[in-house]
Amino acid sequence: MAEADDRIGGVDAGALIEADAQARRAALDPARSFIVQAPAGSGKTELIIQRFLRLLALVDKPESIVAMTFTRKAAGEMLDRVVEALRGAEQGTEVTSGHAQLTRSLACAVLQRDEQRGWQLLASPARLRIQTIDAFCIGIARQAPLSSGLGGLPRFQDDASAHFVAAARAALRSTDAREAAWRTLLDHLDNDADRCVALLARLLGKREQWLRHVVDIDIGALRVTLEDALTEEIGIELARILPRIPASDVPELMRLLRYAAANLPPEDDPHLQTWSTLERLPGTSAR
Repeated sequence: MAEADDRIGGVDAGALIEADAQARRAALDPARSFIVQAPAGSGKTELIIQRFLRLLALVDKPESIVAMTFTRKAAGEMLDRVVEALRGAEQGTEVTSGHAQLTRSLACAVLQRDEQRGWQLLASPARLRIQTIDAFCIGIARQAPLSSGLGGLPRFQDDASAHFVAAARAALRSTDAREAAWRTLLDHLDNDADRCVALLARLLGKREQWLRHVVDIDIGALRVTLEDALTEEIGIELARILPRIPASDVPELMRLLRYAAANLPPEDDPHLQTWSTLERLPGTSAR
């Protein structure tokens, strides 16, 4: 009976535990890369934190190590656990489990590195780069606004429901309600415009579920459509801005435009060649 209790699915339990421990130790090797696949509650996050600490003890500055996850909540929890591990190592709090003891030894090595390099991580935990994937990407784009072609970047919106409502209202206002499709929809909703807007807004919030059924997924054509829409929006904003520019500021703006034309690579924008000879501000067309 005792022998049966020591076996899981015909495999020796002790062998499984040792294999798991070996895999965890191997995943801390800074010279190798790993994909970790395991069920929920198996300690994947703890392993990521341990590897983060292992790498942190080897670098000249903490910003050299980046950990990424999908949500802000997960990133915040990981950051809290790393800081908690460092604070526990500094205060010498008691640890009991083997995993916790390994985390403690790795955290102690980071504190030694911290002291050598003057990082002061516990006073400045923001230096630990544990962030979402979109935050990482937007950080790269911010460092290269010209080459990315994005310029000033918009903020990410966690709750876009207000934008969905605004888009639905704009669509309803700009569309001829006598068109067959709109007439059918409004008839079905007893001509209740507010209900129609609410329905469309909810659909926009779940567009990844239905968009592929109503749009021909031609990536090239979709890109052209999106770029055309963006160009139109830019033109609308330019039309609003241009009349508001004081005439006294125009000569300085012209000087800056000519400077940009002379110093940016021509392949960055086909309009650059014409900017070098501009005598007045460009029009409102973004094309």
